Amino acid sequence: MRAFFCLELDEEIQAGLARIIGRLQRRITSRVTWVPEENLHVTLNFLGEVDQTNLPRLQSAAEQLLAELSPFTWQLDRLGCFPRPERPRVIWAGAQREPQEIQVLHADLETQLQLLGYPPERGRFTTHVTLGRVKERGPGQAQIAPELERVPAFAYRVNSCGLTLMESRLTPAGAVYRPCFRLAFPNSAQDHGL
Repeated sequence: MRAFFCLELDEEIQAGLARIIGRLQRRITSRVTWVPEENLHVTLNFLGEVDQTNLPRLQSAAEQLLAELSPFTWQLDRLGCFPRPERPRVIWAGAQREPQEIQVLHADLETQLQLLGYPPERGRFTTHVTLGRVKERGPGQAQIAPELERVPAFAYRVNSCGLTLMESRLTPAGAVYRPCFRLAFPNSAQDHGL
């Protein structure tokens, strides 16, 4: 199965981001595959193919890592594109002020995963929620960045209180996500409903 570690978003934030997606859908003429509201999340580490027999080892490694962590808050408040605005392939929402806690969590988790035989991801990690993937190249790509700039300012306060290993099944209708396990940061289960 394909799997990734992520930070889930609450339904209110997913709904807010879905409204932004709806606005962009109406204004962007390029062919874009938009992420369904229920699939919006922050990917920390993409594992690729995972044998189900490895799930206990992955859970144990993640539990050890989380033992020292506390819940934290951060803000989703900007839009952007990867790899660059002139030729976007991914449209995303992120943080103007990169959350240090997420950077540390990503790096520490990547170290644990390497010990289990998973290769490190290429490139620099940036906290983001993928909103859409641009499926066509050409002149329409140039209009995407200006449309992102026209979206009214927003700020969603995110309470991150746990880590999820998510299975991703690819279907003709798109990706279907199913949690393999959810782990709460210490003392966060009662406070944040995990």
